[in-house]
Amino acid sequence: MSEIQPSAITNAPASLLTTLKGTSSNIVESVTTSAESQAGSSTLHISGEAQYLLEVDNYLANLNEIGQEKALEYLSQSNDPLQKKAAVHFVQSQVARTQLSEQTQDLLALRNRVAASGHELDTGFELNDLTKVVVMPQETEVFRLDGKKDFYPVQLNTRNTELTKELDAVEKTAYEQLDNQDAANLIGSVRYSLNASENIMLSADDVIHLQYSADRAREAIRTIDAPVNIKSKLTEILNKGLNYQNEKQTQFISDTQQFVKDGRVGGAATEDVRLATAAQKYNNELRSSIAASNSSVLDSGGIIKRLLIDNSDLVRFTSDKVDEALSFYKQDLSNFQKVLKQDYSQPEYLVQSPIDKSGIELGREYAMNVIKQILPS
Repeated sequence: MSEIQPSAITNAPASLLTTLKGTSSNIVESVTTSAESQAGSSTLHISGEAQYLLEVDNYLANLNEIGQEKALEYLSQSNDPLQKKAAVHFVQSQVARTQLSEQTQDLLALRNRVAASGHELDTGFELNDLTKVVVMPQETEVFRLDGKKDFYPVQLNTRNTELTKELDAVEKTAYEQLDNQDAANLIGSVRYSLNASENIMLSADDVIHLQYSADRAREAIRTIDAPVNIKSKLTEILNKGLNYQNEKQTQFISDTQQFVKDGRVGGAATEDVRLATAAQKYNNELRSSIAASNSSVLDSGGIIKRLLIDNSDLVRFTSDKVDEALSFYKQDLSNFQKVLKQDYSQPEYLVQSPIDKSGIELGREYAMNVIKQILPS
């Protein structure tokens, strides 16, 4: 690759925005149009800007040190924001490439030391149901009926360590007797339900989330082919968790009532007692109604709304938000059911969607024009 002459830097135009056929404004417009059209289309669009950055990065990477310095000086002094961006992108990429090279050298050195020590890796290792790597199911987020963001549930310092120990014991047995992924899905869903039972409920959101977390765990227990004794024990732990939450809620209300008459925090304490009491009553009524109807919280939209009428302290939203919450949790359950079936197929849009490659040519053309301005005439 030819080195850049000083004259190529000083005599080159400050910006190529208006002098080149493929301009940066065209590229930005292409990227914006692609993003907007993608929202209403299944077509995947290639970013012209990304292609431009790739082409310039490849060019700069093949220059010697002096050539790189002069090229970066030219790009950095340009009035064209995309040329400045290319300079920054290359510097960042160089740092990443250096780190990767160092890590590769360290890995090779480690392999050489292992080989020299005579302790080779176990070549008889067999990938099977007991040795394969598993993917832990994700914990369900709380759908906020009031639309608040960055929600953090109220938790006390106390934790139900006894239930955790019981679940740990079942987990050991599950991994000994089940497929690794089945064990992870089964134990993970119950553990997440126990995590939800540690929360102090102060809203209808908390109540619905707690009941859904338990339903999600029951779905795993029903679906996964596991020994009866494991299923029974997990169901027992699940129910103990729900009962524990009720006890913890009662203790929270009792402890908080002591501060109601405190001049500094009395107002906040009174509000917490009011909401916690209403949430506990609502939770117990909802849990009983769901059990009596032998259904799940996702099929109990009518019950949820009817019981809210009698627990108006918790109503800070319109009734349609309940439908949104149930729709949110139904989608979560649908995804979770795929995990239970170990259905990890590619999303449909990645397999079937056509690809618009027009951005590639636009980005490449603009990059070539930029490179020509850097190269000596």
